Amino acid sequence: MLILSRQQPDGRFVIVSNRDVSFLGSPIHRTRSSDTLSVFSINANGTLTLVQHAPSGGYSPRQLMINTDGDKIAVGHQNNNTVVIWKRDVETGKIVGEEDGGMLGVVTLSGPVVFAQWDP
Repeated sequence: MLILSRQQPDGRFVIVSNRDVSFLGSPIHRTRSSDTLSVFSINANGTLTLVQHAPSGGYSPRQLMINTDGDKIAVGHQNNNTVVIWKRDVETGKIVGEEDGGMLGVVTLSGPVVFAQWDP
């Protein structure tokens, strides 16, 4: 299932969540590392070009939101009750991987996360 994100401040990229790909594909749920986010650049003619598939940091990324500066993204996960904050490269649109210090924080809540929002 695909969920579109809020458009980035520069309007050059679209991010979608690929929900339940790893969660449901696993014989023992939640044994794979993460569902993914797909980043696409928006071409002049309105078509999309794949830029990246990046781990979302959890299972069933239900909603995601980019901060006003476009350099961070919050991802709410429905099936493991987490919100993960990632760094985002504003120029390339890519989400910075955990191996490069891109995972800035994780919070586990008491129930499914269906919405995350930056405090203006």
